[in-house]
Amino acid sequence: MKIIKYLIVLFLVTFSLVESQAQQDTRYSQYMFNGLRLNPAYAGTKDGLSLNALYRNQWVRIEDAPKSILLSAHDKFGKKGKEKKVGLGMFLEYDQAGVDSRTSVYAAYSYRFKMGETGYLSAGLQGGFVFHQAILTDVITPEEVYDEAFSQNENYMLPNFGAGLYYYNDKSYIGFSIPHLIGYERFSQSTQVGRLRGAYREYLVTAGTSYKLNENVVLKPSLLIKYIPAQPPVEFDINISALIKETVWLGMTLRSNEVIKPESVNFQIAYQGPKGLHIGYAYDHMLKSIGYYTSGAHEVMVGFNFPSKDPLKAKTKSPNAW
Repeated sequence: MKIIKYLIVLFLVTFSLVESQAQQDTRYSQYMFNGLRLNPAYAGTKDGLSLNALYRNQWVRIEDAPKSILLSAHDKFGKKGKEKKVGLGMFLEYDQAGVDSRTSVYAAYSYRFKMGETGYLSAGLQGGFVFHQAILTDVITPEEVYDEAFSQNENYMLPNFGAGLYYYNDKSYIGFSIPHLIGYERFSQSTQVGRLRGAYREYLVTAGTSYKLNENVVLKPSLLIKYIPAQPPVEFDINISALIKETVWLGMTLRSNEVIKPESVNFQIAYQGPKGLHIGYAYDHMLKSIGYYTSGAHEVMVGFNFPSKDPLKAKTKSPNAW
């Protein structure tokens, strides 16, 4: 049993380095409700204060599998009596996989320009720190034999910055962002394990629109594309959601990092309640070989939007979900 547990922990350590750091960020199934995490230019695109909390449990039934918690907030700001053009936001994210954990703290700033009758172009910047910790000495090796690769713990903090553009009107949106402008190279710190201090640079494209089928149903298809030059191929999420009677969301996402080999099919359901409350749940059904060992992944989201009473603040907001 020790050898099995050792191999599982070793696999999770390796995966957390590749998935969480080399590929940058956790891939959330409810990405369409989480714009600030993807693009700093999204800050201030609602008509008031927006708060969100999200929890993701990856690969249920596998011990020490990845888990993530994300908290975010953003709002518009500006001079009294004038249209609010500045957006400010921040998010805190905690990821853990096996003996590896990572805490990210970022603040975002955006400024928007009027484009046409109902459109806006928002430009954003973000900056923050990533705190990484690896408790390698907690790894139990077979027969408790000494392994130099797990003889020393790791703790370090690294700064990073991001930028993005986001255009939106009352029906559609499209965004481009580079969440991490600084790329950090692979290193080995007195061990034989090649680790990533930081992460590779990645490029994100998001897009979506809304189409009213009838008085009760609005379709909201969306797309997320991620490109990491150091680790092709391109990753993508294609979602189709329906908003029913302005209250219930039903959606499905096809996720892949290889065009002809989908990684998972994800299902979402959400409730949009009164006074800005929204609650969402997503389930990921894995299509690759790891699906034999896990029942999938689960996500839960809770948030509030506080509509502004300022008529100069309550202008066109992004159709990107809530």
